[in-house]
Amino acid sequence: MKKLYSIIISSGLFFLFFFAIGNFMPILSLYLKDILKFSNQQTGLIMSLVLVSSLLSPLLSSFVIDRIITKKWLLFICSLFSAGLLFNLSYCKSYFAFMISYVLYIVFSSPVLGIIIALALDKIDNKDNFGKVRLFGTLGWIFASMFFGFFWIDRFGYDRLGDSFIFAGISFLCFAIFALTLRDDKLKDRLVVNKRKSILNLIPRDALKDLSKPNLRSALLLYFIGYLLESINIFGASPFLKQIGVNPTFL
Repeated sequence: MKKLYSIIISSGLFFLFFFAIGNFMPILSLYLKDILKFSNQQTGLIMSLVLVSSLLSPLLSSFVIDRIITKKWLLFICSLFSAGLLFNLSYCKSYFAFMISYVLYIVFSSPVLGIIIALALDKIDNKDNFGKVRLFGTLGWIFASMFFGFFWIDRFGYDRLGDSFIFAGISFLCFAIFALTLRDDKLKDRLVVNKRKSILNLIPRDALKDLSKPNLRSALLLYFIGYLLESINIFGASPFLKQIGVNPTFL
């Protein structure tokens, strides 16, 4: 029963996270251009800010989680601020206000997926089940598209694209509530800068050494190419589909 409960909780976390980002990420560029009337240059700059997540998430995972702050409290803080910023994004109309809120959202939301993966791996005894648990993230993304497109936009109209941020914010609020139910583990490696422990101990030397392996470098290159293609698809698909006359409920 405990194993089943752990799998259900982990699956639910993945489902909620990808449901959250699946609501607004596929239509974000369309929302910026058609609803907020931003220029192509302004839209492109805002869309490129997702790079902040790629830079911050590994740093927070390596240097902060379970060293300076536990997973429980980092998940709570990041989820709570992410929810508030997403609610704010649904009301932002000016370019600079939206850009600042979006950057802050990326900063606070970037560690969430890494924490969810860590929690899932901690809870699941048989690591072979991780793929099945992660599958619920894909289902969350699909459900978000179907719910927001087929139901919400079809029922309330194309002008309600901004509501996608509200649904995403509700999902992050669920993460914050869930974080409060977690057991607060003691920090494994509390940050103490003294003669015996230098801040240099926080540098993941073993991970950096692994970069010398050709297979890992090849895998990183393939992942980079795959992520690039995925980003082009996510950010450019909705404006293209609308341009060729596809019904907005299918975007």
